[in-house]
Amino acid sequence: MPTVTQLARTDRGRASNDLSTYRIRLSIADKIAMLEPNSNPFTLMSNRFSKIAIGSTKRSWITDVIRPEVDTLNGAATTTETPITVDNITYWAPGDLWRVYDSGETLYVTAIASTTDSTVTVVRNYGTATSGEPGYRTDLEDGDYLMFVGNTLREGDTSPNALHTLEVQYDNYSQIQRTPLHLTNTQIAMLLHGEQDLPYEVRKKGIEHNRKLEWQNIYGGKPYTDATNDRRQAGGLYWFIRKYSGSGRAVTATTITEDSFLTWVRHCFRYGSANKVLFAPPVLLEAMSRWAGNHLRISTTAKMFGVDIQRWLTPHGMVAVVNHKMLEGPVEGGGTSNDAFLLDMKDITLCHVRGRDTAFLTGREQPDADAKRQEYLSETCLQMKNFKHHGIFYGFTGFAA
Repeated sequence: MPTVTQLARTDRGRASNDLSTYRIRLSIADKIAMLEPNSNPFTLMSNRFSKIAIGSTKRSWITDVIRPEVDTLNGAATTTETPITVDNITYWAPGDLWRVYDSGETLYVTAIASTTDSTVTVVRNYGTATSGEPGYRTDLEDGDYLMFVGNTLREGDTSPNALHTLEVQYDNYSQIQRTPLHLTNTQIAMLLHGEQDLPYEVRKKGIEHNRKLEWQNIYGGKPYTDATNDRRQAGGLYWFIRKYSGSGRAVTATTITEDSFLTWVRHCFRYGSANKVLFAPPVLLEAMSRWAGNHLRISTTAKMFGVDIQRWLTPHGMVAVVNHKMLEGPVEGGGTSNDAFLLDMKDITLCHVRGRDTAFLTGREQPDADAKRQEYLSETCLQMKNFKHHGIFYGFTGFAA
């Protein structure tokens, strides 16, 4: 039997608290709040910078460099000792002039033993600098840096031997990512508070799929194809930069300091364009705001391809700074390793197999299924040219103010 409530003549009337809770339609927001709905800034920006369709599951690209201009001495030598031994004999040719970094001494190359022997015959102190003049000869130490400064040939001489670099091929593989949703038609038909379940799940799975692509493009491991099972793994930024960018651009430290950070930035700007993008975890942004009290200046927030950025003018070039929360490690609030990437975006391309760019596919259920099955599907990979144009500072857990 229902409960009878008697109201006095002077009462205010039947109020909201007098209603059965079963009859109250709850006030729920039209859309369910989603944690981290826009957390894939790298993939989002890369889509706008450069994106291509490829006709194969393997993406290959070729890189080349100009003739190397720096070598190192392999063994000490006195002020008069010649020949000398170097680390990279293929960099050297008769007629070359090389300079010793520390002393400024000039070396003139007269002969190369062979391309399999690291011995170079040189004239020491070429130009005969005297004591007290720049470039006067000194003892050479193992590991001394040597710089190529050109060649000098006799009048009427024949052309010297040509030195050519060998192009290098790099590969990546397209990775298939799928994010399905499966709802019964009864569930879809039910009236729910807030959003209906189908559009809500479509939106939610879209966010999940974008995050999966972001993880792939940043932290994908060594490019790999499992030919037996027709399954592939796409390499990401972390693997390519750590493997190929070289000393000074792939660095690590438990505590990141202003000096170590600025040195890393300088190395990253040694090659490539004067405009780069820094994808930074929150702890690094906090550090930069502290360092800004000294001399590091960050401008006001702007947008680049829909992503919030801050602009930082360095002595080496302009940096667009992006807050990337997925880079802060698995423990909220810190305590685990963080990674930061400084990228020359013009050298990065997102590739998708023809007709296999990210798509939302419907009608994936069986013909007689009383349900709807839909999915997001992508077959993509990353192409990254000129690895020395990019850098990674990885593994830091905190900063020094």
